Amino acid sequence: MIRINDSYLTHTIDYASYASKIAEINQSIDQKTGKGSDFLGWANYPETYDKEEFARIQKDGKYIHDHYDCLVVCGIGGSYFEFVKSEFGGKVQRIRLEVGPENVGAIR
Repeated sequence: MIRINDSYLTHTIDYASYASKIAEINQSIDQKTGKGSDFLGWANYPETYDKEEFARIQKDGKYIHDHYDCLVVCGIGGSYFEFVKSEFGGKVQRIRLEVGPENVGAIR
């Protein structure tokens, strides 16, 4: 369930008035008929993900957890970072490295 904290809004929203539009959007996502439907591979991912790959990831994660003090992950976005942080009990730090053409050679 999604909960919305609207206590900071300056006006009241009648959420019920959006019910039919939300149902229409959900239907277009489920049936993959709406605009951008070719980008909906994520919509049924909880049922269609590669279970063998997930098992390998879990096994590798346990190995990393048991054998290393530090794991560096490059290129993950904010929401995924928050998920990873929650899975490791907040023991994750985010460091942003700005890399431009002038210092790419220094990384090698």
